[in-house]
This record gives sequence, structure tokens and C-alpha cells, in this order.
Amino acid sequence: MFFKRLIILLFTSLFLCSNTILTQADEGDAFNEKLTSKDNYVYPYLETRNDAGIFYDFSWNTKEKSISIKRENNYPVVRFSLFNKDSILPGTAIKSFNGIDLSKLKDDQILELSKNSGTINLELFKSGNLITIESKSYKYNNFKLLNFDLHSINEIDTKRGIFKISFNAVFSNTRPDLLNDAKDILKDDLYEISEELRDKGFFVPVESIEFNEYKIDVDIRDLWPAEFSYDNGIVRTIMEDVGVGQFRSDFDFRKFPFDTQTLKIAIKSGHRSTSNPNFAWPKGHASVTFITPDVGAFIGLEQYSKKNYLKAWKVVATDIISEVEITENYYDSYIGTYLIDHQNVINLLVKIKRNPQYYVYKIIIPVFLILAIAWLVLWIPIIPSQIESRLTTSIVALLALIAYNFVFNNDVPELSYLTNLDKYILVSYIFCAIPTFTTIILSRFVTNDQKKSFKINRLVRFWGIFIYFVLNALIFSVPYVDKLSL
Repeated sequence: MFFKRLIILLFTSLFLCSNTILTQADEGDAFNEKLTSKDNYVYPYLETRNDAGIFYDFSWNTKEKSISIKRENNYPVVRFSLFNKDSILPGTAIKSFNGIDLSKLKDDQILELSKNSGTINLELFKSGNLITIESKSYKYNNFKLLNFDLHSINEIDTKRGIFKISFNAVFSNTRPDLLNDAKDILKDDLYEISEELRDKGFFVPVESIEFNEYKIDVDIRDLWPAEFSYDNGIVRTIMEDVGVGQFRSDFDFRKFPFDTQTLKIAIKSGHRSTSNPNFAWPKGHASVTFITPDVGAFIGLEQYSKKNYLKAWKVVATDIISEVEITENYYDSYIGTYLIDHQNVINLLVKIKRNPQYYVYKIIIPVFLILAIAWLVLWIPIIPSQIESRLTTSIVALLALIAYNFVFNNDVPELSYLTNLDKYILVSYIFCAIPTFTTIILSRFVTNDQKKSFKINRLVRFWGIFIYFVLNALIFSVPYVDKLSL
């Protein structure tokens, strides 16, 4: 009896599940067919605006787990200025908007104020310059990075300037142009975009988003085609990118092996932001396109910092910042002319600090011990019978020190500058050679003026130690200045 009930329950579950799948497929097919029946498609933007084209940067509040407008001295910081790129640069703080002190307004009030049309007078915070902008009509789009789950940093190859990560990213593009078509058909679910609809020229702007990678291995990467999403009366196109990403990084080794590096994962919107209607795509109107992180993207990076599996590195901080990628003399074959290309980008940053114990125990301390052996030669009496012993000991120590120069060659590339470890070893070379030079030079005074040779030997012995420690203190105490703030 029990098995009979179990079989009935199993078949009932399968029937209900298959019925749900078929219903979902019917809804998706009906929606695709309705869109396919249309004759032409207009490139979809989120909205049309008529204002000064000032957009403010974002900032993440770790404690409150919320995104707000980035501020400097409580004045909002500009992310991008569409109509006045020369006077209002990214990172500029705006003091007042048409005489209204922005430091006294909340975020939503600032955003609402920025949509005002007409003549806009802006006062910049630091310079105090007054900028006047006439409002103009333009198209606005904003892709969302809904989630970014950084599963692991698989490899950091500092010599090649490459790092690999395993991740899962979800992007979204709100489609108000599809809302009327979806209301009576779609339920709260995901639906495929049919190939027939794509072949007819249906626009899916979210698929233009791309990671700025040096290499994509299709065998370990799944870039899923975008799907329709209907949720709480909002139509979106959702795209997921999963797998292993390989990125180049401009590592700074000046403080090596006590260095801090910033891994940058750049995500491009794939669309130009321009005030020139003839340079936009499609032509005919000024347009601006952003890609902006949602709460899930910030939290995903923070979660990784708590489960870091790297042995040689420690995760110090994570953040997401905006950037305007500017390409001078960009040739657009679609327009057939050269132009200055502006594209809004976000950078996912992971700040890591090297664990230096390996280099301390296997290079710095052994080098110091070899140098100490060479320096102890100065305590051997400077007499004819001991000159050979002094020379032999100091030269052997110098040769041993030279051999250590090859121990860490695989950790850093061939650089045009000296790292701190290079400086330390170079100083150690010089001071390891001093006892040899001292012995050779003083050997001429041993028979004629032994008292003078003893005095010089004592001065070299004392001041050499003092100068050596002062130089190394200066080498390792210069503060590190990171190129990307976190």
C-alpha cells in the first residue's frame, strides 16, 4: 500500500512539474510571437531626458549595506558630465545647483533636482568656478550589475601581470518599451528570447556588456544569452556570465616584498556616451549609457574577503568604483570619422597585501647573516698573517650573496626600476664588498703604519654598521602610495 501511494505521489509531482514547464513555455512563445509580429524595432533606452546631463557617482556604505551618492565634504561628486566634459571632470564636487546648497540635500532630493530643465548654474566646490549649462534632450540608459559572486582568485602571476578568477555575474537592463506587450502574457518568471526574434533585428542592449579581459577560454566560461524577466510589473532582460576570467594587471613592485596590489576587474557598458547626435549609435540624439553596481555586487565582493583561499596574499579591502574610459582619435567605421570616445566603466577592485614571511626568512635574514659574516672580517686583526684569511672570508661571503640574487627572479618581471628587495640586496652587495676593499687598501699600511691601519679599520667597522642600518630603514619605511584608492 505504501509503495502504491508513493508511485501515485511521484506521478502527480511529475505531471504538475511538466504542466508548469509547458505553461511557462506557452507564455514565452506567445510573448516572442507578439514581438516578432512587429515590423521594426527602435533601439530601447530607459528614458528620454531634458536636463543638464550631470550624473553623480556612487558610494558603498559597508555598515548599512546601502548605496548612496558619493560625497566630498558632503557635496555630491560627479560621475559624468554629458554636455560639459572639459570643465566638469569626473570626481568634481558640485557645491550648488541654481544657488541651492547641495550639501544640505538628501540623495533623492539631489537626483530629483538634477532633472530640472532650462538654464542650470553650477558652482564647483574646490575651484569655486561657476558653470552655466543649457539643458538639452538626450537618451539615457543604465545597465545594472545585479550580482557579482567572486568564488575564488585562482592564480596571481605577478611576473606575467595576469590573474585568474572564478566568478558568477548577473546583468540587468530594464525594458519599459516591452511593458505593454508583457502585461497580459508573462508571469513572474524568466523566458528565452527566440532566435526568430533576434534574426528580425530585435535589440538586446545588455548583451553589449563585456569584461575587459586579455583572453577568454570558452571551455571554462559560460556566457548565457539574455532572457526576458517579468517581476512585479517590470520587464527586464537578464544576462548571466559564469566561469573563469583572465585579466591583466599593472602590478607595482616598488615595495616588494612588502607590497600591496590592486586587482582590477573592468566591466564596460559597450556603448559610447556623447553629446553629439551624429556620433551616437543610433544617430539622431545625444545619449549616455552607464553600468552601475547593485547591492548584490558589493556584498559578493565583501563575502569573498571573508573566505580568501590565497596563501601568499591577504585580502585587505574590496570596492567598486566608476571610471570614464577615454580613447583619443578613435576611428568609428560606422560614422567614418575620428572622434574622442567616452565610455562609462566600472572597476571591481580587490586590494591584496603580500604575505612577506617567505622572503623575510629565505632571503632577507640569510642575506643579512652572509653580510654579518663578511663584516666580522673587520674584527680579524689587520696583520700580515691574517690578511689572506680576511680576504678569503669576505670574498666567499660576497659570492654567496650574489647567488641569492637568483632566488626570487621568478616572482617579479624584468623591471625598469628597483624594488625594495633589490635596493636591500644592492646595499648588501656594497657593504659586503667593503671589508674586501678595506683589507686590500689597509694591507699597504700594515708594515709601515700599523696604528693608522687599526684606526681606519675601527672607523669603517663602526660607521659601516650605522650607515647600513640607516639606509635599510629608509628603504623599507617609505610609505606606499596605491594608484587605485579603496
